[in-house]
Amino acid sequence: MDKVGHEARRERGWKLRWLAGATAVLVLMSTGAMAAGEGDALRGGARNPAGGAGNDLTRETQIIADTDGYGTRQSNKSDNGGGAIYGCRSGGGGTDAGNEPCMRSTNLADGLAFEFAFGGPLGGTIQAGDDDTPNPSAKPFTTNALGVATGLNADRLDDLDAEQIIGAAVQRAGAQPGATGPQGPQGDRGPQGQQGEQGPLGPLGPQGPTGVQGTPGAQLTANPSTATPSVMLSGRSLASGAPDATDDGDPLIGPAPVELEPGTYVVQVTFQASDETPDGATPVAEYGAASIFLDNAVAGSLFTADIPPSDIPAQAGTAVVIEVGPTGADLDVRGVILTADATGTQEPDDQGSGTANVIVTEITPAG
Repeated sequence: MDKVGHEARRERGWKLRWLAGATAVLVLMSTGAMAAGEGDALRGGARNPAGGAGNDLTRETQIIADTDGYGTRQSNKSDNGGGAIYGCRSGGGGTDAGNEPCMRSTNLADGLAFEFAFGGPLGGTIQAGDDDTPNPSAKPFTTNALGVATGLNADRLDDLDAEQIIGAAVQRAGAQPGATGPQGPQGDRGPQGQQGEQGPLGPLGPQGPTGVQGTPGAQLTANPSTATPSVMLSGRSLASGAPDATDDGDPLIGPAPVELEPGTYVVQVTFQASDETPDGATPVAEYGAASIFLDNAVAGSLFTADIPPSDIPAQAGTAVVIEVGPTGADLDVRGVILTADATGTQEPDDQGSGTANVIVTEITPAG
């Protein structure tokens, strides 16, 4: 190989290497230019845009999504690194003053605008100023909302309530509280609450002293069974019931009613009825029925059990309180036998006998 051919080939090699190097430089320059301003692609693990302050973006970068999840997600898998940091140099006053804050979260619907979740003992801090120049008098945040924040509506500070805090402040200042002001007017009475459940029965208290015994009232006894013979009582159907007028049934106290003076009385009546069914007759159900009359008004009624077919009478008793007006009244007791045969056929001719023991006690004389 001659010297001239060797030099020619050497020169062509240098030209090829220069051309390849220039092409690489152009490619790198082109790549840098694509990531240097608006409309360029983002580069992972590097500053965007590259090239210093002269290449800073001058328009807003928007990321718009239409998804059920989050539009963007920033996460750091390191055990001592954060997920995102936002910095700005905006002036005071916030959005209302035309100075956008470093971070703003707006929900255009009616849902939440932010959520903070953590698992440690402290959720976060709000630092006013910096480490060299703190600003403890600054407000951590403001709000125009007047609702109660659940979990932040505390009435204690350092385990002291409002009265204890005021008392401690007055004591430290050496001041004495002023006189109590006049009491304000009483407010309207609120609605009555629901009645609570009845409490358990309390223990029985000690027995009180015995009261003074009252004066016993006058006592009248009419037609005692030991002095007056039994009265024959007419029989009638079961459905007719006790006598309902002073001319109904048979009288059980004397030839005439008892006359009562004006006042209040307790009338006690014991009524006995006996069976008068002839020997050999078929026994039927029979009951004694009597009524107490004050003048012509029924004041009470008595009914015995089924009268046994023997000499043993059936008995009934009652006590009523009656009021006698200023003109007085007549007290009468009248009785009947209610009867029916075994087939339900009523037997008006069946009769029985009866007697009444009446005790009348005056409680309150007319005054």
